[in-house]
Amino acid sequence: MKVDHMFEEILAILYHYFPIMFFAAVFLIFATALVNRKKLATREYMSFQAYRQDWQRSHMYQERIDEEVHNVFNKWLKSNFVLSKFLARIGFTPNVASALAFVLSILSAYYFIEAARAVQVNLFLSDFYFALAVAFLLLSGLVDVLDGAIARLTGSSTLFGDFLDNVLDKYSDAVVLVAIIYGGLVDPFVGIVALLGSLLVDYARARALGLGLKQTKVTIGERPFRMLMISSAVAFQFVAQLSAALNVQVPIGGGTYLHELFLESVRWGIIVIAILTHFSTIQIVIHARKNLAKEPL
Repeated sequence: MKVDHMFEEILAILYHYFPIMFFAAVFLIFATALVNRKKLATREYMSFQAYRQDWQRSHMYQERIDEEVHNVFNKWLKSNFVLSKFLARIGFTPNVASALAFVLSILSAYYFIEAARAVQVNLFLSDFYFALAVAFLLLSGLVDVLDGAIARLTGSSTLFGDFLDNVLDKYSDAVVLVAIIYGGLVDPFVGIVALLGSLLVDYARARALGLGLKQTKVTIGERPFRMLMISSAVAFQFVAQLSAALNVQVPIGGGTYLHELFLESVRWGIIVIAILTHFSTIQIVIHARKNLAKEPL
């Protein structure tokens, strides 16, 4: 009981001082960027054509990217190029961008807890916090994509930078899921299963590639999918809570209203993640079993 009480006190202290700690972290990140800006003022950046070719090589993408045929994909690469160049010009290195992505994921986790606490008090307020949680989650994902783009653009890729990015990604995933569990938005058991699956699918993929597998051919269950799944689930719950708050009722029979089916969408989203991440992990294991060399290590 004493350990539980001490744990609760520690959480309460961290939660109380979170805004101060967050702004201190953001200040430190941008101060570091400002220092780096002076150091990197004379650095030259590659052209978009060179950037696109380097992206293809690093992602083992053999197909030619035609601007007309692959218009959306080309625009996506172009937007990454422009945004990463902007961040590089104001002093962001790949590691600083990775740190910012991690801090933004912590802020997302904070608002998930706030949204969960407000559900029983004020649905409008809960929706507001949900919107902030998803906004910072997606922003974190965007910055996480851009750290690799900055490294490619500035020719500053390092093994440690790649390692640090992967470690912070795992922490980011964990802190968001732990916040959802802590807020009571999902059953603890299901949340832990989803957390384990999220870590295992990324580990299995990285380990298989490290052992010589060229491609895992698995996209479902990986980090972008998980972020979109959580965001989509929140969107459904957002609309359902807004309907309940505004007393907009659409009967579907049996005394049930449409919005009631989506009031626990976040929970169902985490259940889907729990299932698909473990499915993807098994898929990677089977793929590795068939394609990795049979020679002993």
